[in-house]
Amino acid sequence: MMGLFRKRNKQDDMYDLLLEYDKGAEKDAQKPLCDSRLEAYARELVDIYERDGETEAMDRTMRPVGEAINDRNEMILVAHRAVFLAEAKGLTLCVRHIEWAWDGIAGWMA
Repeated sequence: MMGLFRKRNKQDDMYDLLLEYDKGAEKDAQKPLCDSRLEAYARELVDIYERDGETEAMDRTMRPVGEAINDRNEMILVAHRAVFLAEAKGLTLCVRHIEWAWDGIAGWMA
């Protein structure tokens, strides 16, 4: 029984907050982003995915978008909005594709 429970720490609380933010972003992805710059980034990600598919080229061309945003919370919003826009076009882009391309940017971890 020893390994089943562990003491919570401040990092756990931060992780819980990020999960809640992520869930909210996923729910709100159906609406255009309030910041037109971020909406343009979401659309750019969809264009990249549509053009390059799941390739190394996609990772290389998505990475500069994350670097331009360079804010974890904004990146979450853009990623979820891009997935919604892609689905509307019948594409199978998922947040995991974007996470992989953005690994290490603004504390983003794949």
